[in-house]
Amino acid sequence: MTEFEPKIAATHAELDAAEAEAGELGAHFLRLDDHEIRAAWKRGNPFFTAAMWDHVAVGEPTRLWFWVTNPASGWGLGALHIHTFFGPGFLSPTTEGALEYRDQLWPVLTSAGFVVPVGETRRVELGFNAPMDFATRPIRGPHAPFNALLYVGEHTGPAAALARLHVHVPVRVTAWGL
Repeated sequence: MTEFEPKIAATHAELDAAEAEAGELGAHFLRLDDHEIRAAWKRGNPFFTAAMWDHVAVGEPTRLWFWVTNPASGWGLGALHIHTFFGPGFLSPTTEGALEYRDQLWPVLTSAGFVVPVGETRRVELGFNAPMDFATRPIRGPHAPFNALLYVGEHTGPAAALARLHVHVPVRVTAWGL
């Protein structure tokens, strides 16, 4: 048994509760598997543990929740931020390069600074209203590519990202006026 086992077990317990909540809300949920969580704990940087999200539809609110885990005491001093955007950021092999694939027509959301206590997992909620001209935007189809970058607040921006996460947010078909 390694020193991380109790912390990994606590992370899984937090995510089990979050996944159950997603089921009750009818929301979509993505979590790291055990291997990814163990590897991230050993690396020691703050990392995304899970995400939960609603659908996107014209003018309607969309909620996004992210779980961030902070395994290292060195990151307890600076504020962490989540920077989110639509576009195929997953095409970039680097976190910094993901921003080059941002869809300029969509809003960029950045969370207020927060610090996750060492050894804990924290949920951060973001939300936005889809633009009224959503149907004319380039993103079409049943899913919109959505990206999240986790970065440290004392840097000038998300180029100093620690981790990234990509999900496909479902688009409500009625958004296209069909």
